[in-house]
Parts: sequence; C-alpha cells; structure tokens
Amino acid sequence: MIAFLKIADPEFVLDVTGYPAGGVSPIGIRTAGVPVIVDIAVLDQDSVYGGAGTEDDLLHIATGILIGVTGGRVCPIARED
Repeated sequence: MIAFLKIADPEFVLDVTGYPAGGVSPIGIRTAGVPVIVDIAVLDQDSVYGGAGTEDDLLHIATGILIGVTGGRVCPIARED
C-alpha cells in the first residue's frame, strides 16, 4: 500500500502537537498515539537536527536516541528521482 503525505494546516498542527507549524518537535507531542515517522535515510546519519518547539530553535539528537525516545517508525518516505 502506498500512502501520500500532505502538509497540515497550522491550526491542526498546533492542536495535535502543541507546537507551532515550523517548530514541531518529535519529542513531547501533546496528543498521545501520534506516530513519529522517520525516513530510512536518517539512519545514515549519526545525529540529526529537528524541530525543538519553536520556529527559532533546533533539536540536535543522536539518531538512535531519536528513534528510541519517540518510538519512531522507520519508513522510506523520501522520493528518489
């Protein structure tokens, strides 16, 4: 099965995650059960940057810790052209 992603409305993002669009952190999402999806290419990196709760801050985290803390599902989501 192929699923397609789309960009969510900013109001929906804030309501579900507790973070503003453009600053969503994969850690501490307000709504329980929201899945964290991690592109398989992330596994090629020792550490990554992501949202940290505001539009101005970044989270720098080891890839293994990111997946462990979030329970992230690793999937091939980026297109290869």
